Amino acid sequence: EILKDPHCGAFAVIRLCSYFAAYFALCGCVAFTPRVGVLWTLALVGERALSGLAVATFPLAKNTGLAHTFATAADRVRVRQVLAALCAMLAVGLTALGGWALVLAAGCVFARYYVVAKKQFGGVTGDLAGWFLQKCEIWMLAALAACQWLGVL
Repeated sequence: EILKDPHCGAFAVIRLCSYFAAYFALCGCVAFTPRVGVLWTLALVGERALSGLAVATFPLAKNTGLAHTFATAADRVRVRQVLAALCAMLAVGLTALGGWALVLAAGCVFARYYVVAKKQFGGVTGDLAGWFLQKCEIWMLAALAACQWLGVL
């Protein structure tokens, strides 16, 4: 008997495998140096700060779920202030180290996240927050690989 998960369709599996293959290929394209290590660490912190900023700033899609729990349990104004300041500091740090393309990639994905969340879902959910993290990470990795390939880093 073949076990089957009815909640995961064939195209979801294909998409997931494509994501992993692209991520693996991009990782293989990046030459790790101490500078790249610092850039990547700052980028990962930045994407998570942006995710928290979105939960505290964007409208919520529903009154249940993890995103709603976090958003309503916190002082949203204070969280926005702290995370916006953190994002700005990280953007300055990344840019100072030559990672302007990573900042640009994260900004574009963040803008797309807002549009998709609001237009297609009516706001942010926990699943969309995870989607944003994955999209942001792969686009920043692509920007990092492109910068190295072009000789910018």
